[in-house]
Amino acid sequence: MDEEKKTEAPKHESPEAWRVKCERAVFNANVLLRMAGMTGGSMAAVVELIRTAPRSWKDADNMPETALFDRIARQAGRLSGSDVMFRSALEYFARELIEMAPERRSMLEASVAGVLMGFMME
Repeated sequence: MDEEKKTEAPKHESPEAWRVKCERAVFNANVLLRMAGMTGGSMAAVVELIRTAPRSWKDADNMPETALFDRIARQAGRLSGSDVMFRSALEYFARELIEMAPERRSMLEASVAGVLMGFMME
């Protein structure tokens, strides 16, 4: 029994934990899109929003206004800036995504894109 526990992946590295990380990214991207008044739940917009979110605090300070994330965040802030869901979604991007190691961030983006693209093909 002890050997089984040693070979198990840590909880934060399990497939279930990774699925939850991907779901949280998609959920929070959808919150920002909805708060910005974009309806329809475009899967491509979700993927692009996650992809264009800042990768570091330096990126956040120097984000081009043409980046989808910047445009959506500003629009959502104008329309729903005091909403708890808006603040929670921004906090997710600021805490979880911006602090994620670059290789894990790339893997998250690829995972989300792959799942959403597979979903569209069904």
